[in-house]
Amino acid sequence: MKLRTIFALLGASVLFAIIAHAFFFYQWTNGQFMVGPNDGTAQMLPFKQFLYEEYSKASFFYSHQFGLGGGFFSQLAYYFSTSTVFFITFLIVLAGEAIGVFSNPDTVLFWGQTAVFVNTARLAIVIFLSTLSFVT
Repeated sequence: MKLRTIFALLGASVLFAIIAHAFFFYQWTNGQFMVGPNDGTAQMLPFKQFLYEEYSKASFFYSHQFGLGGGFFSQLAYYFSTSTVFFITFLIVLAGEAIGVFSNPDTVLFWGQTAVFVNTARLAIVIFLSTLSFVT
C-alpha cells in the first residue's frame, strides 16, 4: 500500500471520528457538558480525577483518600486503573500540565471535556486500523 493512501486513510479516519463527535464538540464550545442522573459518566469522571491526583503523587496502589483508605488500583481496575488508554492520557495530561498547556486537570469538568478528545482519538485509531487490516 502506498504511503499516500495510508495518509489519506488516516485523514479520513480522523475526519470521520470528528464528525461522529460533532455534537459533543458543539456542546463543548458552548461550555456545556452532558451528564444526567444515573449516567455512568457522572460516576466515572470523579474516578478519573481521583486517579490523576493519586498517580501525580506517585501513589499507584493505596490511598487514604479512597473511602476510609484502601487499595484503589484493584478496586478501580474495572474502570481505569489498569486501562492503557487512561494511563497514556494521564502521561499526556501530566506533561501538558508541566509545560503549562493544561491549567486545571484537577477538576471533574476537565476530565469530562478530555473524554471527548480521547474518545475521538480512539475512534480514529480503531477506524484506521480496522480499515487498514481489511484493505491489506
